Amino acid sequence: MTSLDDFVIQDGILTAYKGYGGIVTVPDGVTKIGRYAFAQAGPERVLLPESVTEIGYQAFAQCTSLLRIDLPAGLNKLSIKAFWQCTALKSIVIPEGVTTLNQQLFSGCSRLSQITIPDSVTKIESNAFAQCEQLFEVRLPAGLTHLARAAFEDCADLSEITIPEGITELSHGLFSGCHSLSSVTLPKGLKKIGEAAFLNCSNLTELSIPEGLEEIGRIAFANCVRLARVTLPDGLKKLGLGAFGHCKRLREITVPESVTEWEHEIFNECSALEQVRLPSHLTQLPWHLFLRCEHLADLQADGVPLSELPDSLCKRAAAVNFARRTVEGEVFPEDRREEFTKYIRSQRKRLAPLAAQSPELRQFMTAEHIEGSK
Repeated sequence: MTSLDDFVIQDGILTAYKGYGGIVTVPDGVTKIGRYAFAQAGPERVLLPESVTEIGYQAFAQCTSLLRIDLPAGLNKLSIKAFWQCTALKSIVIPEGVTTLNQQLFSGCSRLSQITIPDSVTKIESNAFAQCEQLFEVRLPAGLTHLARAAFEDCADLSEITIPEGITELSHGLFSGCHSLSSVTLPKGLKKIGEAAFLNCSNLTELSIPEGLEEIGRIAFANCVRLARVTLPDGLKKLGLGAFGHCKRLREITVPESVTEWEHEIFNECSALEQVRLPSHLTQLPWHLFLRCEHLADLQADGVPLSELPDSLCKRAAAVNFARRTVEGEVFPEDRREEFTKYIRSQRKRLAPLAAQSPELRQFMTAEHIEGSK
């Protein structure tokens, strides 16, 4: 049973808990749980009075036996790391009146599986739920305007998320390591998908990106090994380093004409990538754009001279694209046609296996009387 002797209280602030754990009832009249007040203590359940309006810095940090805490209706502030590494805590309801979920608030709460976030919350700060490995269900409030970096990093069981329309940027590492994440709904008005936002989301298979997005940051979707389909919207301006690196099931991609900023290795090791459409204004491929994309078979890069394509794989894929479009009736500038025809003729033996798989390439080679077409 809790005794007043278990607490140190000064001017309504509970500054220290000296008890032995179990069920702890905080006395009426306490208005704030102070810094480190219960840190590393052993309560299994904490009953807070309605008078409490604030929980201070690391107030319950590393309370590894804490199974349940009922937050009072009048609570309006949860400070940084208030429940950091409460590894036994399974669920919690945040009361209306709280507007910010602070940095590392529930970080490391490895058994936290359910949380109720009220509509009053407008900000979720960095690492607020990082390493909440069993968190599988989160409803973000409609009025949310700020989602800070790594807020849900390594939430391995999180399977779906809907981002509300007030969010214009997905920050660094926001859902990195969310291995179960398979359904993501992105909002209208989103301008940027930040660095590593979906890094290592290995169960993500498909993504619809809204119109208006301007930037996809570095390694934003790297190691999304099941991502098979993504549509890049018109208006996109920038693709960051390794943005889709190691997306091993991605089969085709069309980069819109609006993209003018390119970093390196964007599709690095997309081993299933077969068909690519690049903007016509692109005059040189970024460094290692298709590194180890060994199945690339149809590359449209009309602004890049054939001689400037970085390797034989890209050249052969561009030749297939040229042959297919020519057979379909598209007319190329004479110098472009001459360049490709000369290349196909010079590489006829190496292209013969491709011609066996590509009717259009075979048809073009036959029409041009290029030996090796059979």
